[in-house]
Amino acid sequence: IQDEGIAPQGGAAVGGGGITEKNPIASLYYALPYQSPYDAPAPSKFGANALDVYNNSLRKDNQLKLIMSLNETLRLSQDLQLTGTVGIDYQQSNFTNYLAPDSYYGQQVINGNQGSFERSLKSRLGLVVTGGARYTKHWQQHEIETNVLAEINKIQGSSFGFTGYGLNAQLPNTPAGISQGTPDNNFIPVISGQTTPNNLLLSQIVLMRYSYSNKYNFSASFRGDGSSQVPLVNRYKIFYAIGAGWNVLAEPFMQNAKAFSYLRLRASYGLTGNAGGFASDYGFKSLYALSNYGGSNALIQQTPGNPAYNWEMNSTSNIGIEAGLLKNRLRIEMDIYNRVTSGLFINRNLSLTTGFATLFDNAGKVRNRGIEMMLEGDIVKKKDLTFTIGVNIAYNQNRVLSLGDQERIFADEASLSLPGYALGTFYAVRWQGVDPATGAPIYLDKDGKTTNKYNTDDAVPLKGKTYDPPYKGGIMLGFTVKGFEASLLVSFINGMYRLNYPNLYAHSGDLKYRQYNQSKDMLNIWQKPGDNSQYAAAQYPTFFTSRDIQSADYIKVRNLSLGYNIPVTGNAAKHIRNIKVFAYGQNLFSFMKWRGFDPEDANDIAQYEYPMPRIITAGLNITF
Repeated sequence: IQDEGIAPQGGAAVGGGGITEKNPIASLYYALPYQSPYDAPAPSKFGANALDVYNNSLRKDNQLKLIMSLNETLRLSQDLQLTGTVGIDYQQSNFTNYLAPDSYYGQQVINGNQGSFERSLKSRLGLVVTGGARYTKHWQQHEIETNVLAEINKIQGSSFGFTGYGLNAQLPNTPAGISQGTPDNNFIPVISGQTTPNNLLLSQIVLMRYSYSNKYNFSASFRGDGSSQVPLVNRYKIFYAIGAGWNVLAEPFMQNAKAFSYLRLRASYGLTGNAGGFASDYGFKSLYALSNYGGSNALIQQTPGNPAYNWEMNSTSNIGIEAGLLKNRLRIEMDIYNRVTSGLFINRNLSLTTGFATLFDNAGKVRNRGIEMMLEGDIVKKKDLTFTIGVNIAYNQNRVLSLGDQERIFADEASLSLPGYALGTFYAVRWQGVDPATGAPIYLDKDGKTTNKYNTDDAVPLKGKTYDPPYKGGIMLGFTVKGFEASLLVSFINGMYRLNYPNLYAHSGDLKYRQYNQSKDMLNIWQKPGDNSQYAAAQYPTFFTSRDIQSADYIKVRNLSLGYNIPVTGNAAKHIRNIKVFAYGQNLFSFMKWRGFDPEDANDIAQYEYPMPRIITAGLNITF
């Protein structure tokens, strides 16, 4: 999508809605019904402008990926062996972005008004080398295993590129069409390049496991990690994990529990870390960039750096149970967990006298605790007929425990982090309705009193409204009869909210937004005293309020699969093992209250993203 979420001029961009005439998804909302997308492009002609960009631009990303691995084992004795692994992951991206010089937007390019041609090449090489020794020992009912390993994880990359201007329309989509840049013609190209990513992780690892009589299992792991992404003073950390399992059905007192096929209990506790909080591998350092001062080249500080930057630490405890009943026709799993993240990466506010608004720091503490459950059963289980139903559900409670010396930290214009609330809690002035007598909007101030005056100081946290849903789950159905098979997966989330910018601007009589197409709901806008309407009179400006934080809950038919195994007989069976005809559907149907295409996304603000597509695939598999 061209310029998704970026608006170069007024209108909805003032509120952060991200409307741009180049965005085809935005044009679906805002193109006026009496305008044809085949009209000549012009300001505010959303459909025509989006189609012009589509027809006169090209964005192409050719990617090359290579994965290789080598494993070697040298057995020194029956119990002791040496192991080694080398893995390589190479990726290359060749990106092209072309805008025709004689197109509507090509003639608006700042550098020369004759289109642009961008080309870049990015490469990334990941190398993992692991070596060590494994010792195993069995005697009577005992078994032990110990692994001592050292590991190197290196990632290195680079990129370079250019954007040229003053294109020749006779040489489309090629750098040969770029005009030579001079100080007079405004065609000077933009050159880019970088030598990142570039990071190294060194690890020493010890893994231990002990089991007794297939009844008790104990495991432990210890590792020391050193990351180049962390200052030297905090670079090396020790992490660990311990766990235990109990096969309850192996106990003598369970011998008469014929209803169980298996019954296992488990528990674990561990400490892990994350070093990659910065967008840059050198984010903890004070970084500088080229600039110009008084007509001469200069270096300016780009980031403040943080020499005290440290690892983000996660301590996690978990207990679980697994059970099989009725000859394993009914299967149950349940896990309860508690995870506390300390040293959470946050953007701490700075005094603007420092020259920077924020400093990336380890100042937060967050807790996640919850439960995950799975229930699966074979309702029918015969030789030529099976029918299986499965249900899984997860609940997670997220709480910010501390932000260090910060009272609150804003993520964007709509959400924040605040102790006692979930991460990403929405923050807004509360909407109360429309005054039937005057058509004026009614808000609640921070004390809960009604007012007709919009004041951002009246914004409050909206408890329980966050874009991270506490409930997630799904239902699975599986069916087979002779050669036919079918499966269905329905997923759902509950408790997710998002700021719906498209809906906000489609329900606004505000003078700034009348250039956009409006929802048919606006036929019920307040017009005269006594009208009961959800929409204020047209003379009142539109502001972002709690009304625009809408439920993004959904139930989706996520996957549907159908297949038939065609019997192979006669002479064909000598050469063909199996023939299968299949059809597969993904994201087929959605049930939701959301006003828009699709609420499913991993952020708090819905703008004009491309919705998840409905995909239908059919094919034939022949196995020889």
